[in-house]
Amino acid sequence: MLQIPFLSVEGSDLLIIEITEGTYKGLRFLLDTGSSNSVVWAEAVEDYGEDMYVYEEECYGSLSGCDGNSVNTIIVHAKMVLAGEVSDVRLNYVQGSPMYEIMLNAHGFPIAGILGMDVIVARHWIIDIANHCIRCYEKNSNVA
Repeated sequence: MLQIPFLSVEGSDLLIIEITEGTYKGLRFLLDTGSSNSVVWAEAVEDYGEDMYVYEEECYGSLSGCDGNSVNTIIVHAKMVLAGEVSDVRLNYVQGSPMYEIMLNAHGFPIAGILGMDVIVARHWIIDIANHCIRCYEKNSNVA
């Protein structure tokens, strides 16, 4: 079984993971079980370079925030190494959101976006709060 540790953030109960391998090494994402879709903020894409993301042709999305407002998005793909496995992660590219700055100011480091239930379910992640990590079975294991 593979494990992805949560990043410890003093004074916070947020579940944050840091990509530790591959092209996106160093990017941090908030793990959010209340979010149906995964998100990357425009500022993170600008910092890492747009050529690292593949835009779906004419593919747009829409997200509803906790405040009830709807935001239009562009769908992008990022190849990330998650738990030792290269994964094609589909993300909603959000422009004009204050969240990048809010997270930076609150925690002292940038959060690139949110990994939501779409990623959690697709990869069969088990969120292990007691051991402060995500557990997942290896790709070739006999576990469904």
